[in-house]
Amino acid sequence: METENKLKNKEHFRHLLSIAMADGILDKAELDFLFKISNQFYITREELSEIIQKPNEFHDENIKLTQQDRAEQLYDLVEMMNLDGEADQREKELCMSFGVAMGVDSEKIEDFIKAIADKIESGESKEAIVSSLVEKGI
Repeated sequence: METENKLKNKEHFRHLLSIAMADGILDKAELDFLFKISNQFYITREELSEIIQKPNEFHDENIKLTQQDRAEQLYDLVEMMNLDGEADQREKELCMSFGVAMGVDSEKIEDFIKAIADKIESGESKEAIVSSLVEKGI
């Protein structure tokens, strides 16, 4: 039986993979980011292969996310969306959809995504951005 944390990490990884694949091209920067995240989440090669082959099997609506979880995951999604230097419309839509599914207010999601992207571009640290999102009650 997998822990809730492991399920949460797999769900987040599935979202990142979906955004990476949204434009039909998985470039080196996106692939490197996915491998980095899979290592941080202790996702084994077998689990990684299973997620890639069956990306919809890990969806679990009962996973509980804290504000910190939502902020970190939304940050990662926006970072993935912008890794190749251009966020296409499908990537933006997925990012917004996943954000709302995580519990981010649908009225605010677009503003949060833009703010995160702007702060990443200006060189602000992940920790500072996540902290700011938590303070805003993401």
